[in-house]
Amino acid sequence: MRRVTQVWQISAYNFRQWAKNTSIVIVFALAFVMCYLLSDKVINFAFEAGATIQLVEAFIWTFGNANSILISSLLLVLLLADMPFVYADTPFYLTRASRATWIWEQILYIVLPSRWAFRPVHNPL
Repeated sequence: MRRVTQVWQISAYNFRQWAKNTSIVIVFALAFVMCYLLSDKVINFAFEAGATIQLVEAFIWTFGNANSILISSLLLVLLLADMPFVYADTPFYLTRASRATWIWEQILYIVLPSRWAFRPVHNPL
């Protein structure tokens, strides 16, 4: 139980480092720009058809295209490209936790953003 707690604590620490990491901020900015540019077709279609759409609906329609999914996958690769995340305090974590715990934390740190990025979007119809 102690190891599981350590894995979650170290992983949470790495997620807190996102605000300080400029590459991660750039990836999120590029993701916002990508969603804005790709949703332009949907918004123009809704305007021409006189239909109303919800804010989230435009982003769901955007990712129906395989090229859009490929571009978003590229952003995920850019997000996780500098793995393993070794910071200045990593040796201190390795002295208090085992190497296996640190490796499990790195795996969890990869799986959580990947799972969030590729979560299934259910069609309500």
